[in-house]
Amino acid sequence: MSDPALEAYRQQLLVDDMIVILQNIRHLAWYRTIAATVPEDMIRKALSEIQHDEASEIGDPMVYFVQEMSRINGHAIPVELSRHDT
Repeated sequence: MSDPALEAYRQQLLVDDMIVILQNIRHLAWYRTIAATVPEDMIRKALSEIQHDEASEIGDPMVYFVQEMSRINGHAIPVELSRHDT
């Protein structure tokens, strides 16, 4: 059984990494939802691609991350992100 405190800490570390790598704090609630519902390895893979500039073909790292999370887990893109308001 997973320790709820440890899981909350793990999710917060993921959120912190998203903020640092994406350089955007405006979508904090969405980051928390992603951290709670998308497998950690998939989140880290997308963030790693952004860090290592593999996402540069797409241009905007935030848009790339949103597309990847939507593709992976079927998350609806938040309205403010769908308007490309990053």
